[in-house]
Amino acid sequence: MSASRELLAKTKASQVTSESINHSFESLGTAAKKLEQDGTNLTNKVSELKGTMDKEYKDNQDFLKAFSKVLSNTKDGNSKNQAVYDYLANPVDAGNVDKIIASNKTAKSSTKLDTRTGILIVLIIYLVSILIAHMMQKY
Repeated sequence: MSASRELLAKTKASQVTSESINHSFESLGTAAKKLEQDGTNLTNKVSELKGTMDKEYKDNQDFLKAFSKVLSNTKDGNSKNQAVYDYLANPVDAGNVDKIIASNKTAKSSTKLDTRTGILIVLIIYLVSILIAHMMQKY
């Protein structure tokens, strides 16, 4: 009978251990299902993000092409183009666009005055030297 009691006690202990292991397996199964669901959700989000990034990349490429064309047009050389180039170089300071245009106009007009003055001085010196040479030839 004592052998039978020992066997009963060992069987109960084995049953408790097996129930504990069974509970652990059930928890592991639940965690695996949750992990699988999280993985599926993450895959879906990555796919959405890839689609969004592809669209934005295409939009950025189109903008780059358009911006490159505009930027190359600013190097043609007149003052309005220079003002556009200055604005594109520093767009954060958009309040100074009027100042940039005014300074470009001022610099260009002063350059014109300097060029006209130099030509006028050379022309006067040329005429005076011809007049002096003519006078010296007669006397």
